[in-house]
Amino acid sequence: MIKINKIKIPEVDLYSPEGTHLGLLNEYEFLDARCQIKESQLWGYYAMFEGSKILIDRNGTFKEYPIGMFDQLANLYMRIL
Repeated sequence: MIKINKIKIPEVDLYSPEGTHLGLLNEYEFLDARCQIKESQLWGYYAMFEGSKILIDRNGTFKEYPIGMFDQLANLYMRIL
């Protein structure tokens, strides 16, 4: 028999260049925001994850991908493979 695990969807806080909190975003919402940043070539946006500030460049990417941020799905796929 299997055990059904309730899995909390990870979220990050997104901020504007002025420091205005734009919301608590899940992985899909955060990816959409990053696409918008890239499409409009915006800069200065950042996310906060577990106390770390993640700067998002105008291409919607960041230098370092924090360990544990939105890696749950990849980890589950690795288990099944």
